[in-house]
Amino acid sequence: MFDWLMLHVTSLEPDAIQAILTSVGITVAVISVLSVKSTAQKKQTADYLLELRTDIRLEKSIQRLRQLHVCENTNLLTLGRENKADNQDAQDLRYLLNHFERLSVGIQDKIYNEKMIKKSQYSTIVRTYERSSKFIEGVRENADTAYQEFEWLIKRWRKSPLKKKKQI
Repeated sequence: MFDWLMLHVTSLEPDAIQAILTSVGITVAVISVLSVKSTAQKKQTADYLLELRTDIRLEKSIQRLRQLHVCENTNLLTLGRENKADNQDAQDLRYLLNHFERLSVGIQDKIYNEKMIKKSQYSTIVRTYERSSKFIEGVRENADTAYQEFEWLIKRWRKSPLKKKKQI
């Protein structure tokens, strides 16, 4: 096999050999860049997931949304409409939704690895959107593009939900 290859390579013109070697070099460089990019994206995602564990305000905001969602006296639509800076519940919900809005943008721009995020945060993210949808609706009465990237992510994930793994 090697003899056959050497016979054919030596019969090529120097320009042809140079063109082949250049093509191989470019191919290796492109593969290398893509590999580094993928590794960097996964590292950024791992850092994000570790950071989630220490974000006390985010956890508090998730808990507050859960409480507001089950409380029959809470009108999330009105809370979203009011846009009061001094309302702690509204501040907590905005903090939570802004977090997931930024995450959605990061996924769209390939900063984060969507597959890793989806595997680890699917239920929390989808539930957050479902529970806060009335609040978002109220906010959009004054800002019609509010949380649209978060909504994009939810629609995308609903088309292809996380599958339950089979037990081994």
